[in-house]
Amino acid sequence: MNVRKTHLRRYLLCAIVVPPARVVATTLCVEDPEGSTFQVSVFNYPGTALAPGKVLDTIFPNGSILAIREPTVIAGPDPREALVRVDSPSDIIFVRPTDEILRGVKWKYVMHASGPAFRPAAKWREVAELHYKERYYYAAAVAHTHAWELDSSRAQSLFLRGMAYFRGGYYSAALADAKALLELRAEQDTDLYLLGQCQYALGDYEAARSVFERVITRDAAIRSSASGYAKLCERRIEESRFGVYPWGITFKESLAPNFDIAEYVGPMKVISMPHRGGGRGVVTTRAVKAGELILVAKPVVYAFPSEREGHRYSHGLNFITKSPESPCASDAMWELVGKAACHPELVPLLNGLYAGPSYPPPPLEYPPSVSGGTKTRHPRIHEVDIDPEKLQNIYTYNAFIPRPISPMDSPDPSLDDPNNLPSALYLLPSLFNHACAGTASWQTFRHIMVIRALKNLDEGEELTLAYVTGRTAWDRQAALRNYGFECDCFLCMMDRKDGMRGCAIRNDLGGRGMLEAILPALRTGVAAARKRLCEIEGTYDPTRGLIRPASSIARQELALLYATQAEKDRLPDSIYWIQSIRIKMEALEALGMAVLDKSVSGPVKPELLDMVPLDLLSLKLLSAERDRYIELILSIASNFHSMGDFYRTTIWIRTSSWVHEIYTGGGTELYKLRHHEHLKKLNLYNFIVTGT
Repeated sequence: MNVRKTHLRRYLLCAIVVPPARVVATTLCVEDPEGSTFQVSVFNYPGTALAPGKVLDTIFPNGSILAIREPTVIAGPDPREALVRVDSPSDIIFVRPTDEILRGVKWKYVMHASGPAFRPAAKWREVAELHYKERYYYAAAVAHTHAWELDSSRAQSLFLRGMAYFRGGYYSAALADAKALLELRAEQDTDLYLLGQCQYALGDYEAARSVFERVITRDAAIRSSASGYAKLCERRIEESRFGVYPWGITFKESLAPNFDIAEYVGPMKVISMPHRGGGRGVVTTRAVKAGELILVAKPVVYAFPSEREGHRYSHGLNFITKSPESPCASDAMWELVGKAACHPELVPLLNGLYAGPSYPPPPLEYPPSVSGGTKTRHPRIHEVDIDPEKLQNIYTYNAFIPRPISPMDSPDPSLDDPNNLPSALYLLPSLFNHACAGTASWQTFRHIMVIRALKNLDEGEELTLAYVTGRTAWDRQAALRNYGFECDCFLCMMDRKDGMRGCAIRNDLGGRGMLEAILPALRTGVAAARKRLCEIEGTYDPTRGLIRPASSIARQELALLYATQAEKDRLPDSIYWIQSIRIKMEALEALGMAVLDKSVSGPVKPELLDMVPLDLLSLKLLSAERDRYIELILSIASNFHSMGDFYRTTIWIRTSSWVHEIYTGGGTELYKLRHHEHLKKLNLYNFIVTGT
């Protein structure tokens, strides 16, 4: 075998002769029939991530015979030695002693029928129980499979394997075992309960409800938990059918890891778009209103810094983009290969996503039809070929950075590290094309993505999402460089009209965040803030129009200075309150929110008492500015409250709730849950409760 070569249309027959070990990959010492020994480095194999030696001994027991498909031979640490690298789980085939492939094969050294690979069924059951207790569920499934193959009269081994599959998240495999059990032995409530759990996990809520209702009438021992599942099924059916979610409850549940809700596909469909990079896009199937729920999607894989028991990677490097990446992204990418190996029904859905310019365009129709099948699965027999390189490309070109919604003044501190951002891959959300000024907005309840329309749309209009954020078109284009396209949304077109030099100057003047912008202003005063605002305004093309995000930050800075002076005056009719409010309204308009009623004193028009004071027809909400809108609007309400103008306070609080409903939904309950502390800080919460 030649070094640095993949031997196509060949396989390597070998036996494991030393217990496996793990450094980065799982390292096997193997021997071929001619007696030559060498190392095999196995990457991406299910159940091996961060696994101790006893788990590796179960997955790759000493004495096992392997056939490695199309082995790639590379130079080892010692240049005089070579090693075999295996990246795909489907390239490793465990050979039974009776398999035809071994006919006529003579081993130079006698293969002893002893060691871990030749344990009796009872011993495999002991090993499986140990792994299950320690939550190494894939290894437990492997051990139970050995026990079942050696003693198929004990159906309990199949049940316990199904439980291990279920606990490990291998739901379709667990479902197949549960169905097989119902055919193998007299119907048992534990088998039914496992069946219902699997159906629930796979989103077949009606079938699961039917099963749990049967269990409730039969087994008092699990009646309570089955009843709880049945109630959850009712909730999930309502969520998945009608998009009706108890968002307040969902928000509270999402603050803990591993919460669950049903997926929902609303008024959207995937269509062919030859002019787009991936050749497809998402459009509405009917007219929709701003704020309407479009999609709720669970990730295929995801990783959060706070939810990893131990990172597989302390740092990440993406070999496709040749740039650093979050360790969470590296973790999730590793997990994706293993998940595809254990969920063959998932592979067509993944292969239907855009894999970058190095691969043929994906099929125009999505999602493809997928048949999960019901036959039982051996954990080490992979039914479909897994291409890790393609999966890594798919992940690179489609992954999102989840941004979980949180209480406005209490963000999750674990998400602040720019070098270890969360990462997730979704299916249908990956079909939405990018626009910095998208027609839809996305956010996550922890790991579950929720997409809403950001404006009124007619039937057939495209739904777009902002993949990235940035202050100017050049900043955003730099973040988009790996996607291979240039954004042509109205926001980027306006920036390009301003010119690269103007945008660069604007970045220098207004590139700081709100806090960094405001603190210097408090020291330098109104004159300096006005000067900075004028300089930023000078970077915009005169024909640009109202939408000027950097100008909005500068105006908010100036407004804060006036509000600070008004607080010092301690006068409800201070002119500084009026100046602060007017400038904040201008800041809103610079974010695309045209204000119809700019009055700051006097009687309120009766028709405005139950409306929002905005021009809804010309509204151009920017998907990245959700919290800025609400922050500005509530500060206007707070200023009116300080002036004793309770009518206008009410109007602007209602406006903030209206904006929150468009971006996040959830009604008054979720609005209060998210903004409770911020409203208290602005002295508005008691006003909402008491009206004073």
